[in-house]
Amino acid sequence: MSGSNHRENSARLWWPLAMVGALGLFIFWSWIQQPAATSLVVFCAHDAVYAEPILRRFTEKTGIPVVVRYDTEATKSLGLVDQLISEGATTECDLFWNNELLGMVALAEKDRLIAYQGPGWKARSPGDRDALGRWTGFAARARVWIATDEFAAQLIKEQPDRAPAELFAEYFEKQEDLSRVAIARPLYGTTLTQVSLMIQEEGLETVQKSLREAVSQRHLRVVAGNGAVKNLVAKNAAALGWTDTDDAFSAIDEGAAVSMFPLLYGNRPILIPNTAALIAKNRLAGNQPRPEAIQLIEYLLSPEVELALAQSGARQIPLGTVAEEQLPEEVKPWMTLRQQAWPLATMVGNGELTKAREQAVNWLRQEDVVR
Repeated sequence: MSGSNHRENSARLWWPLAMVGALGLFIFWSWIQQPAATSLVVFCAHDAVYAEPILRRFTEKTGIPVVVRYDTEATKSLGLVDQLISEGATTECDLFWNNELLGMVALAEKDRLIAYQGPGWKARSPGDRDALGRWTGFAARARVWIATDEFAAQLIKEQPDRAPAELFAEYFEKQEDLSRVAIARPLYGTTLTQVSLMIQEEGLETVQKSLREAVSQRHLRVVAGNGAVKNLVAKNAAALGWTDTDDAFSAIDEGAAVSMFPLLYGNRPILIPNTAALIAKNRLAGNQPRPEAIQLIEYLLSPEVELALAQSGARQIPLGTVAEEQLPEEVKPWMTLRQQAWPLATMVGNGELTKAREQAVNWLRQEDVVR
């Protein structure tokens, strides 16, 4: 009887211990499947080939690990913006590195960003930052025409006294057959910014009519992204297209027989910055950002990173103060042109572009003609 009681008592003791042990193993297994608690989670819409070395260098300098979620070429920036809006305060994201401006503004309006006015923010001009500190611009790209050398030479030869950008714009507007011209689907990325600007200046109905007619009647080609536009022109499958400086430089570096020219709208260049922002997650804690996230945003806004991106294959255009003699020769002309560019950040601050972007997104999510 006493032996039986001893076994029963032992069972009663070991059962809770076994449960505790199993629970401990489960917690440990769950923990090793997740990013380390000290890791920063970064959503990044910029191309991984350019962003990854920057983020890796940050980890090397600080010891802070970074877990990155990149966007896809087909849904550049909009996919991550939508995700951050839908996830709300449940998101794991600590910092968003966007490759354009208007999506970040949409997040600010949804109260998804933490206002932070650190040294990097203070080093920017008012035209390159949010007045409240919710986002800060850096390392811009310009919208450009990319053309085969043959097509560009032919067009310029016919009217040598006119600026190439003017000739391309006229060709796009008046040419009856645009089957050799390509643009990225304007719902995404920097093409969405350009179309939003057009809607702001010309009105939604005018832009709708123009793009519909270009696609349905003049056979304008609409492809997945700016990289796809670059590839078509580089392979001579298209003669002309809208893209960004980073894609055009990529084609040139690969030895393609292509040239780029500033895409002027209203006689002004369109420069679109990268933007960085801290993501709001815990309202009960006052939306205080992690110190590691503050370190990262300051690093992204530093002269070191802007210079690195200018010297990379992307040849991005610094918005802060950098040593101009260290810039590649191809970037230096853009430092002058940026002074003439559309003041997108100022227009956003005035509320001018926000409604235009909303109109563009609502239309283009339903519009078959530009898919």
